[in-house]
Amino acid sequence: MAEIDEQIRARLKHMAGEVGPEMTLLAQVKSVDEANLLCDLSDDDSGLDFYDVRLRPIIDSTKSLTLIPKVNAWALAVRLEDSDDWAIIWASEFDKVLLNCDQIIINDGAKGGLVNIVDLVSKMNVIENKLNSFMTTYNTHVHSGVTTGPGSSAVTPQLIAGPLTNTLRADLEDGKVTH
Repeated sequence: MAEIDEQIRARLKHMAGEVGPEMTLLAQVKSVDEANLLCDLSDDDSGLDFYDVRLRPIIDSTKSLTLIPKVNAWALAVRLEDSDDWAIIWASEFDKVLLNCDQIIINDGAKGGLVNIVDLVSKMNVIENKLNSFMTTYNTHVHSGVTTGPGSSAVTPQLIAGPLTNTLRADLEDGKVTH
């Protein structure tokens, strides 16, 4: 694991060197303030800490993509033009991605839209409850009529075994992709 961390750090340092050392910083994420879209970084080489580093360069945008880095991940930050402010542009690991936009297309979008899980579970439960009601009626229904001898004049249908159980959200949902 340490070898992989060193490889990631070396690659990020290489990327940082291509932009220019006065404009880039490769440091370790020490804390993340997701509510304010900020983090604190610590640069092992210089021994300096950088506070309130932005998680995205443009903070007043309502449509945005924000990558939330993991604590202890290596992060590449750039200095924002004509300021002492820094913003992360990449990290070795992320906890989550916050995305606020009008449309998201994963792969080519050929499989259609993402399921609205709460609506789907609700609809399935209505169907399951209705089917359970029909099964109960069927299983308890008795034909009255002519009987001869010890049996019924009609063939007795087989009972339908066991009711359906309601679908739970957890049965269908992959919580790693939410909207």
